[in-house]
Amino acid sequence: MSNYRPLSLLNNDYKVFAKILAFRLEEVIPSLVNLDQLDTKYIYVCHAELNAIMNKNSADLKGCSIYVTLFPCNECAKLIIQAGMKEVVYLCDKYHGSLETQAAKRMFKQAKIPFREFPPKETEVVLKLKSV
Repeated sequence: MSNYRPLSLLNNDYKVFAKILAFRLEEVIPSLVNLDQLDTKYIYVCHAELNAIMNKNSADLKGCSIYVTLFPCNECAKLIIQAGMKEVVYLCDKYHGSLETQAAKRMFKQAKIPFREFPPKETEVVLKLKSV
C-alpha cells in the first residue's frame, strides 16, 4: 500500500500540527477571547470525545460505539459522525436544554446514529487499594 502510514506516525503528525497551531495562535488569542476567559481552562482543553478519537488504538472507528459520561456537544457530535461511529452511549444528559446538545441530537438523528442513556447497576465504584 502506497498510502500506508503507521498510526504512531499519524499521532506524531497531529501533535506537531497542534504545537505549530498553538504557537501561531499565541499572539492572536487575546484578541479572539475575552481576557476574563484566559484564566479559565475552557479555551485550552479539548473534550474527552476529541481526545478519544485522536488517540485511538485502531486504524479507524467505523462501526464502533463511544461511551461518554456527558451527552456530546455539537462539536463532538461532528467528530463522532465523521469518524463513522455507529452508536453513542452516555451516562448523563446534564445539559439537555442547551442549544449545543439539541444540535448534537439533531445531527445524530440525521446521520442515523442512535444514542442511548446507560443505566448503571450501581451508583458508586469502590476501589480497594489494600486488602486486610
